[in-house]
Amino acid sequence: MTLRPFLPADIPAARALWQATPGVGLSTADDPAALQTFLTRNPGTSFVAESGGA
Repeated sequence: MTLRPFLPADIPAARALWQATPGVGLSTADDPAALQTFLTRNPGTSFVAESGGA
């Protein structure tokens, strides 16, 4: 497993994972544009874990 910074290109996959996870709800803060803004303002504070390219 690899841990790396959450990049704007990761937004669609992250949202798909969140939507498919029972008990996780999305809000307007999770819209792609809002996530892009957050990542731009807060570089290096959010991460993704990858295993086998996913």
